[in-house]
Amino acid sequence: MNLRLAILTWIHYQNYGSILQAYALSNYLKKFENDVSFINYKPITQHSKSLIEIFGYKGIKLRKIFKNILYRKKEFNEGIIDRKNIFIDFVKTEFNLTEECSTNSQLEKLSEYFDFFICGSDQIWSPLNFDEKFYLNFVKDQSKKIAYAPSIGVSKINNKNIKDIMKQEISKFKYLSIREKEGQNIIKELTGKEAELVVDPTLLFSKMEWIKFSEKDRYNNKNKYLLVYFLGERSFYYEYINNIAKVYDLKVVIIPTKVSDLKDDFEIVQDITPYKFVSIFNNASCVCTDSFHGTIFSLTFGKPFLVFERFKEHDIKNENSRLKSILIISNQEERFVGKYNEKFLHLLSKTPSYGQLDDLIDKSKLFIKKSLDKHITN
Repeated sequence: MNLRLAILTWIHYQNYGSILQAYALSNYLKKFENDVSFINYKPITQHSKSLIEIFGYKGIKLRKIFKNILYRKKEFNEGIIDRKNIFIDFVKTEFNLTEECSTNSQLEKLSEYFDFFICGSDQIWSPLNFDEKFYLNFVKDQSKKIAYAPSIGVSKINNKNIKDIMKQEISKFKYLSIREKEGQNIIKELTGKEAELVVDPTLLFSKMEWIKFSEKDRYNNKNKYLLVYFLGERSFYYEYINNIAKVYDLKVVIIPTKVSDLKDDFEIVQDITPYKFVSIFNNASCVCTDSFHGTIFSLTFGKPFLVFERFKEHDIKNENSRLKSILIISNQEERFVGKYNEKFLHLLSKTPSYGQLDDLIDKSKLFIKKSLDKHITN
């Protein structure tokens, strides 16, 4: 096709799912001889915040509470620094970036160079992390805009101002897709437009392509292990992990995302590259996670898995719909753990199927092809 394409998504988070979905989308587009770049934009929400900024003056008390924990778990902080450097190196190595953009005028200049702009994937359309730029509001030529698999993440938008802006900006897209069914319903309600349901970009890559990717930095562990990857702060999860590990006689390997994940009795793998992250999933015997991309990679590699409820249903920040959506599409709803009991144990010896994912992957690839073909002919 030989198009100059620009992707706008989250590339500066130290989050494995975010960086891997970006990698997958860009490399899928490169298969068709396109010149693909990432817009080097770092939103305010991606700058680290202090406890006081997050919690106000209560943060002072929280800082005192956390101080001893953080000192005791110094290795966690060191691992975070290492991870940040690993991600910076990965982006430099694997991504073609534009000049850094922080203003509308800088972003608008890109419109003159690129043939096409793609926003997505990840939760770039979440009202909890709202930023108009992720709706490509700086691109004046509407025919250049495609939304590929952005996620709204929540089932309800409570802020009226944000809701009105989302309605206005989403209405401008000619080529519109979304990652979850609930997001599809929200867009229909907001704009009257039908957004096509497509898969997260990580599913545009086959199992063998991800295995090849992971060979750049393999995880070597001769033991059979249960992989644990939790993003939520639900400490009681580990009561179940101990039980599962004993029943199946498995070692436990944890990819930590917070201090409370540093468990003395388990193997901790902290400062790992995105390549090794994928390799750890590929080599696991089974997986327990509350992560969307943890679920995706479990499905990709055919690993028995359980998805733990990350948010309470009444939580205003509830994002469980993202997890439930992929489980419904893959016919794996039974793996969603709201309240754990031993009936779930048999699922960790049962290989999951893709369900309807194969068809949706094909439709997603067709959406991309049609959008780019239409762009060429317009």
